[in-house]
Amino acid sequence: MLVAAPDLEIQPIFNTELSPAEILEIRSSSLKRLSTLLRLVEGGWALAVYESGSIREQMEEGLGKRIAPLPLRSLSLVGRTPDPLGLIGAESGAPVLSLHSFANRIADFCGFLDVQRESLARHPHRLLIWATPYEQRILAQTAPNFYSRLSGIFHFPGGLFATDTAPVALNGAPAHSAAPREAAQPPSSSGARRRPYLPVAHSRDRQQQTDYLLRRLRTLQEEKRPDFATIGDSWYDLAGLHETDLPNRWGEAEAAYGEAARAYAQCGNTLAEAEARYQAGDAAMRNYTHAAALAHFDSALRLYRFYDERSARLGEANVLKAQGDVLYFLKKTDEALAKYELALALFQAVGARLGEANVLAAQGQVELIGGNEQQADAMLAQAVAIYQRIGDRYSVPAQIGNYGWALRRADRKKDAVPYLRKAAELFEIIGLDDYAKRHLRAADDF
Repeated sequence: MLVAAPDLEIQPIFNTELSPAEILEIRSSSLKRLSTLLRLVEGGWALAVYESGSIREQMEEGLGKRIAPLPLRSLSLVGRTPDPLGLIGAESGAPVLSLHSFANRIADFCGFLDVQRESLARHPHRLLIWATPYEQRILAQTAPNFYSRLSGIFHFPGGLFATDTAPVALNGAPAHSAAPREAAQPPSSSGARRRPYLPVAHSRDRQQQTDYLLRRLRTLQEEKRPDFATIGDSWYDLAGLHETDLPNRWGEAEAAYGEAARAYAQCGNTLAEAEARYQAGDAAMRNYTHAAALAHFDSALRLYRFYDERSARLGEANVLKAQGDVLYFLKKTDEALAKYELALALFQAVGARLGEANVLAAQGQVELIGGNEQQADAMLAQAVAIYQRIGDRYSVPAQIGNYGWALRRADRKKDAVPYLRKAAELFEIIGLDDYAKRHLRAADDF
């Protein structure tokens, strides 16, 4: 029988207070300690808490090299029975069994763990479980006996960073950096969500997770004393599934974020309500429903301004930047620049370098379309210098590409060519070949 751990709180490590340098330091320390544990302790059980699937893969690769010649078996739970004893029994010796991608089967996995914990102790093995913060919470609450016997919990926060990016130049100017919309816009100027996206293996998995969350929401809403915090989290996760679907389901994402905001309001979590409103506005903006986007952003801004703390100031800056983006699209250039100035001042005040760079690049686009190419390139160069300082390789070609796309939309295709070609070159260097090909095709079309 599964025993719930009533009131067990898992403190999240993934938050906007961590600088890129701090994130890299945490990862490095966690990887070193985890590899030492797995080398020395046969029968060890470790939990690795991660936010980004790309980082999990990167850390697994580094871990394999650190523990060699001890073998590491990386196994996705997608399409498998989540039976740890059965998986261990299929291996010879005592390799590291690295389990990940639970999708919506984390509860089933917890059930096996709680039942099998004594049997597992009698089998030679080393068990490494990769979990998102949400899955960590479910694991702790649903399999508390197993959770209490973990040999260690190791944190790998954040998304992809790289510190070995050499400066690049466009027409002899300092490096340019970016984040794509045509190339793919980042979800926010801070690059962070309050909750990470749920990992999805394939379209059927996405549908199963969607169905699970909808069933869960019905159950939660039927309770006599609804847990509005959990209801809000479930709507938020559902919105993320809609947002990352292909094609993106922005309208449904906006609606789900709106429901999350209402649930957070019911439980008095004003900062979570504000962030959900911001995400709803972002989804509406991407769906080109700009009046709705501005309404969501106005609500988020009012909520953030109730608080005088760094996370609220960062949220306020993100909202101001997003308002500027919408106003610029609506050709309200002066109003957009005023919002960007306010956002830039806040990002600088709280030391959010990614947000600062994104605003500089946005201001540069406005100058570019206004015919001030020299000022535009200077602002883009400032943004790129920051991206490279914080190790954001992706944003460099993305923002360069965004300049090119902006020029194409302004019917200045020939002027867009050098930006698009430089973006393609840099996307190829970091292994994003599809992005590179798309930019090259656009560069050749003038």
